[in-house]
Amino acid sequence: MFYQIALASIIALFSIESLPTIASATDVFNSRYERDSSETKEVEERAKIQALLDENLNAINAENVERYMNTMHPDSPQWEITEQTVLYSIDLMDLRYEVNDWEIVELMGDKAQIMATQTTTKIGGDAQFRDNQLIVLHTLKKYKGKWKFWTSEIQSIEFLN
Repeated sequence: MFYQIALASIIALFSIESLPTIASATDVFNSRYERDSSETKEVEERAKIQALLDENLNAINAENVERYMNTMHPDSPQWEITEQTVLYSIDLMDLRYEVNDWEIVELMGDKAQIMATQTTTKIGGDAQFRDNQLIVLHTLKKYKGKWKFWTSEIQSIEFLN
């Protein structure tokens, strides 16, 4: 609304002949406003995705399986195998997980893809485990308005020991 008032004030300063040129400024402003609005939306969604990553990491590092599984979409095709793997690894060893960095690959409505670099380090337990750094493509979907992990696909693995 403010920009409409400001534009009306500017238009009033010019003669009628120059109005078509001035009116095209509305298109430029609207284009910038829409771009700023979509950038704001992406910043908001990025913050929500960061919160999901934080909760996921905090839950797994606390070895809280229920909390960890709450970060996954309940209809995920990887639900069961993820739960089994987490329970198995927690029983055998203590691991520390860290997301080194991540970026949004795609963000479209209720679906997002992010690429993350994750380091996993063994801090205890008798089971064999090699510390590693993964690059993982995570697909996220919204469930009841919140981002949840849908699938995770390892892109590469580097063993650190």
